[in-house]
Amino acid sequence: MNCIAFDLHKQSITLCIVNQNRTALARKRILSSDPIGILALLEQWKKPEMVVEATASYE
Repeated sequence: MNCIAFDLHKQSITLCIVNQNRTALARKRILSSDPIGILALLEQWKKPEMVVEATASYE
């Protein structure tokens, strides 16, 4: 199973897709204001697990 890790920032989201062997299959940075870009990337991967880095609020 593949895993998509999200690193959330105010202006962008960095994604890394890894397989069960922890091999990076893809890396991408998407603007936080581009939900279509995020969905397009997610559609490429069949039923991945998703993880999000712990975050804090922005001022």
